Amino acid sequence: MVDNAGMRRARGLLVFLLLALLGVGVVADRALRTQDEAALTLAAAEVRDTARLEAFSVRAHLARLETSAAAGSAAPPVVAHRVRSPPSRARPRPSEGYQARHPSRLTSLLSSTEATSNSLPESLVAAVASGALSQPRRRQVLAKRLLSGELPVHPADLPYLARLVGAEADPRLAPLQALLESAPATTSLPELPAFQRTVTDDLLVGWARSGDELVHYRVPWEHLAAVAAIEGALVTRAGAETTRAETVRVDVPDLPELMLEHHSTTASPTSSLLTRIVTWSSLGLLGLAGWLLTRALDRQAAALRRERSFLAAVTHELRTPLASVRVLGETLAEGRGNAREYGGLIADESNRLDALVDRVLATTRLDEAPQFVPTSPLELLTTVLEVVRPRAGRLSVVLDTRLPTELPQARWDADAVRRAVHGLLDNALRHGCSQGGRIELTAQRSDDAIVVSVNDDGPGIARRDRERLFGRFERAGSTAGTGLGLHLIEQVARLHGGRVELDVPDDQGCHFSLWLPLHPPASDEAGGS
Repeated sequence: MVDNAGMRRARGLLVFLLLALLGVGVVADRALRTQDEAALTLAAAEVRDTARLEAFSVRAHLARLETSAAAGSAAPPVVAHRVRSPPSRARPRPSEGYQARHPSRLTSLLSSTEATSNSLPESLVAAVASGALSQPRRRQVLAKRLLSGELPVHPADLPYLARLVGAEADPRLAPLQALLESAPATTSLPELPAFQRTVTDDLLVGWARSGDELVHYRVPWEHLAAVAAIEGALVTRAGAETTRAETVRVDVPDLPELMLEHHSTTASPTSSLLTRIVTWSSLGLLGLAGWLLTRALDRQAAALRRERSFLAAVTHELRTPLASVRVLGETLAEGRGNAREYGGLIADESNRLDALVDRVLATTRLDEAPQFVPTSPLELLTTVLEVVRPRAGRLSVVLDTRLPTELPQARWDADAVRRAVHGLLDNALRHGCSQGGRIELTAQRSDDAIVVSVNDDGPGIARRDRERLFGRFERAGSTAGTGLGLHLIEQVARLHGGRVELDVPDDQGCHFSLWLPLHPPASDEAGGS
């Protein structure tokens, strides 16, 4: 058997191991957290790098689209136009005398792409002067050149000039006028291959100058994102302000108003999270196991202390009657003293020894299966009274019994119940009342149980001792004894499916009630009925 010192060492080692496990858990968790942070940082960097590459990809594909627009080979949904720059509004000047020019000279001016000093297309002015507008074919050619943007025209003059060539109902008129009205000032535009780019709604609009011509294109963001094969989304800078905090945004080169938006994956890696959960769960289970083991060691140490206290109490209890028997026997052997008186004293001490041995033996029988047999409760109580009454008389204790004339048959472990009732009376004689006190034994039927009550008029039991009084090796205060009597009584009650109750009215005297079913559930399982 391990001694208390060994248990203390084992407990200390266990606590050390638990603290070491806690330290390992903290270190492992910190390492996993660091790993998660590094993984998230790397993932964010990868997202940002990907966004930058995609932004350059958008810019590269936009350059291709602009090249196609400048060459006039753009395909839908890209819309591209190449028109003559609108002439500036000059102060009206006298006519240059186109009507007075030779007809051959006017005919050569019909293909002109220049503007007059009055900001009108020179070819149309020459056509009016030469009368060429009366020829349908000439009028159609001039209308085609006008509406295709080949002629320099101010947007405010376009409706009048369209009526002049009979094209006021042509569907190309309104788009051309809108295009010319939206064109920036020619002096502010860069020369090809550079473009002035603006963002409007979901379109990207570009303007450039090529000599006396304007190059214009419009491309939807979705088409630009599709041809660039990007995973992010193109947004304006104003729209990007409302995005989530974990969004990565990168400017598209040469497009300050357009941004590429990527959503960063900020969730913790699943494998690392599962590892942390498993780690802490395992440490928690180990900690729980360690705590339970510590409690078991504490209980074992307490049990060892109680057993040592029990052995000391039993030794003391044995020594006292043995010493008395020895002294009385030596006195009688020397021929001194009253033989009858000393013989009675020796008998009393022998009874004390016998009771003590019975209690010690009873503790070893608690694990044995009870022997349920038909029992007469009234006869059982009578036999217990016959044993206890002489002792009560010697102590001048009044033993008052209130037993009914009849009690139903029960199926009990008769020896165990007899020991329990005897234990209640013995406890009352030893601790419950003083010389000349009073003990009351009653029995009655309550439904399907017999209630045996033992009352005394002793000093009672302190409240702090009542809850633990039925524990093994537990004693009330500094009361002498082994601390087994009430524990054995409670065990007998439990074996029979009953209970023991303690009542201390006004902290004066004790009232013990032993409840025993007539037919305990265990007796049916044992095969009796």
